[in-house]
Amino acid sequence: MSYDEVMKFIVKNSNKCLNLREAVNLIFESKASPDMKLSFIGHCISAKTLSSTGFNEDAILATAFTEPKGGSSLRTLETIVNGFGRVSGTKYFVTNGAFATHYLVLAQKRTGEHVLLLVKRGKNVIVEKLPLIVYENSGISKVVFRNTQAEQVFREGKESYVKALEGLVYGRVLISALAISLGFEILNCAIEWASKRIANGVSLLEHEIIEQRIADAYARLSTAKLYVAKVSSEDRISWINSSIAKYLSVKYSCRAVESLIKVFGGYAFLKTANIIPKYLHIMALEPAEGTSDIQLKIIMKSILREKSKE
Repeated sequence: MSYDEVMKFIVKNSNKCLNLREAVNLIFESKASPDMKLSFIGHCISAKTLSSTGFNEDAILATAFTEPKGGSSLRTLETIVNGFGRVSGTKYFVTNGAFATHYLVLAQKRTGEHVLLLVKRGKNVIVEKLPLIVYENSGISKVVFRNTQAEQVFREGKESYVKALEGLVYGRVLISALAISLGFEILNCAIEWASKRIANGVSLLEHEIIEQRIADAYARLSTAKLYVAKVSSEDRISWINSSIAKYLSVKYSCRAVESLIKVFGGYAFLKTANIIPKYLHIMALEPAEGTSDIQLKIIMKSILREKSKE
């Protein structure tokens, strides 16, 4: 994808970023590539976070939270902003990093307080596109800030910390929608392929084992889709519901596709089928905005918190 293609898609749909339900529906329904959808998600996280500041430029935004050592953990930040508003540090796996005109950067003041900064791309921003095997067209990059001028967009401390967490929660739900949309793409391919394939004189769709695999995949994907739709309609997304949505979506999508691959048999591995690449795109979403293990930990903490109130 080119900068112009990404810019056109984002400008056309940027207003949907401010409404989670509309953003989720776009990801479910759009025929855009998974790479383009991920670029849209990366932009939306920053656009939604910045919406209360009045920022409304036609821009491609990138959310720069993840670091080489501590991932997106807010406790292990090494990116620093000095007293003159200049930021120094390295961010990793920055979606849209190669395309972005502005970066929403999570950093720390020397006092230890978190702060969210808006950095405009310039000569002191060094971008290195990462050599990924999936989402290679989403501009995912390593971004180095070298004493780069930055604008503080929220108060340091609690306000910036909460805004960063809200961004992660928002992103979790959108990533969930992307996993499900890819799962349904493969399901539809499986149904079409099986309807044309003949075995023992009848369509594959008439064989019980194929029926069961397709029905099971549909049930899993529909369950996850309904949950994500429910979460996206909430006035305020809860931490636990976003984790459940992310966990179910990736897990059910992967399980569904693993079963559907058996429907295709060896044909799934043909380059022209494009089944395995889509499966890899789903698998690559597992660590995005927190791995499944992290989501389960969040869910368990919430369970224990509720139990302690009884």
